[in-house]
Amino acid sequence: MTKALIIVDVQPTFCEGGELGVDGGNAVAERIAAYVDAHRDDYAYLATTQDWHIEPGAHWSDDPDYVDTWPRHGVAGTPNADLHPAVRALDIPHHFKKGQYSAAYSGFEGIEDDTERVQSREEFATLCESGATLAQALADAGVADVDVVGIAESHCVKETALDAVRLGYRVTVFEDLTVPVSEDLGVVARAQMAAAGIRLADSTATAVHTVHVEPLSADRYEQKADVQSRTWHELNEGRIPQEIVDAITPQFALELTRRHADDPSQTTLVAVDGDQVVGFIELLATPREPMDRPGAAELASLYVLADHHSRGIGRMLVEAGVRAADDGRLALWVAEFNGNAQGFYRRMGFRFTGVTQDEDFGRSLEMINY
Repeated sequence: MTKALIIVDVQPTFCEGGELGVDGGNAVAERIAAYVDAHRDDYAYLATTQDWHIEPGAHWSDDPDYVDTWPRHGVAGTPNADLHPAVRALDIPHHFKKGQYSAAYSGFEGIEDDTERVQSREEFATLCESGATLAQALADAGVADVDVVGIAESHCVKETALDAVRLGYRVTVFEDLTVPVSEDLGVVARAQMAAAGIRLADSTATAVHTVHVEPLSADRYEQKADVQSRTWHELNEGRIPQEIVDAITPQFALELTRRHADDPSQTTLVAVDGDQVVGFIELLATPREPMDRPGAAELASLYVLADHHSRGIGRMLVEAGVRAADDGRLALWVAEFNGNAQGFYRRMGFRFTGVTQDEDFGRSLEMINY
């Protein structure tokens, strides 16, 4: 699997002593340098981004609100807009400069430029028209996974990671290789990234298992049933009638699992971390009434244990489900109260059809991916 590392805005302007210095910025720069030295060979593509402001309009202000307007920083052609010395010494091959004539929080708003030039508007427009963007570079490199590090977690790191997810990449942000403007803003940013399906991880973690998806086999029935019972309770406690929550006991889930496994019209795939099932997806070859979607399979169930969220496992299961469906067409019902699930499926390419149904636990909405 081809992986890219994006080092976002590690510049003196955002480190201690800079115009918008963040506490811990210099230490993050050093940790990033050490990480790249140790893991460079893990990546097929490495790039940096830099604020390279020339005339960014209202982004700069003499009376900044520190939300939408800021003091002058990242001034193109100045030492503080250069890469931090620890990162510059890494000889990263690709450099994307952003914000020449706009705010530009995301690295995907930049253009590849390995020079120190301060471009005129005309020169900048020509570079933009050339297609020298980060999105194009990742596509050309055949990248599937993107790791994001840098400064600041609450702003440009977050926006770069969110844009990478929107473009369909599996994204990890290493929390020990970034730092927010403030811890309060960091908490908000991490919640936003996790909700978008971004994996938040520690780059120093060593006991990491490779998660893979496989067809359900008899030796995993009990593990799958345990996941079904646990996730059902995690999701629905306090949200639907308690007698419906209590009905899905481990034993009942095991009986369901065995029954579904014996039904040739049903397909169950499980996500396995190490030797433990942590999630599953169930497909029906023919959707149940009242769903009327000829040629589509029904995505009947998708569950991942709560302590394994934000690792891209749900995405892996849906992608495997699409491959398992005869022509990749899936339809599903999603509970109206479950906004997180609705957002996840939208990011996976599903859309609402406008069809609804009322169930014992409330209204469900129909979504399809075609």
